[in-house]
Amino acid sequence: MIDAFLKKSFLSFVSLVIPLLLATGCAVAPIPTETPTAVPTAFLCPRSPIQSEIRKDVFPAGEFPIWATSWKDPIPWSNMWKLSLPPYPGRMGRKLWAVDKSVQGNLYVTGKQLDGDGIVLFPTLKTAEFPDDTHILFTKEPADFLVIPSAHESIISSSPPRFADHISLVLYPHPGCYQFTATIAEYTVNIVVEIISTPQFTANRKRSLCLGCGLLSI
Repeated sequence: MIDAFLKKSFLSFVSLVIPLLLATGCAVAPIPTETPTAVPTAFLCPRSPIQSEIRKDVFPAGEFPIWATSWKDPIPWSNMWKLSLPPYPGRMGRKLWAVDKSVQGNLYVTGKQLDGDGIVLFPTLKTAEFPDDTHILFTKEPADFLVIPSAHESIISSSPPRFADHISLVLYPHPGCYQFTATIAEYTVNIVVEIISTPQFTANRKRSLCLGCGLLSI
């Protein structure tokens, strides 16, 4: 008799207390399910392919109507010009920009790092001083853009008839994957190069990159 009474009293208590807890927001929270952690993937630099069928005298990358010298493999950081450029970190190379003469206008170029926050600068030797063999001092801050007026008119006499060629210096702050965005008239072309900190070339191949030039064309 007593057991039946206690059982009845307990059920009555539960039927009264549970609705009260739910009404006052004191319900037990559901157990959260575990969210799977995304596995990071390695960044692969989308290097622009070399288009050797366009011309044989340089290694051009890009598309109509703008190409620039590049290389089919990543470029070792150690292959670049090792001059100190205070207060700017990084190393310099040079690029040859080839514009199809059928498209007229000014050429505008910018460069940015795809796997980081680096910005390419475009110094000019007209604003550079060489105090010794290991330093370059810029009398004017290098711009983060390049403008070549009337880029369809070549200033290099040895350029193939189809192309107007122009050379510029480029200052990379550190190794990485860099995209150049070049625009002329209604055309915009992106050209991607990769610079790595670990050398991958043999000594002979390194010399072939810079044969006859003071700066690596990348």
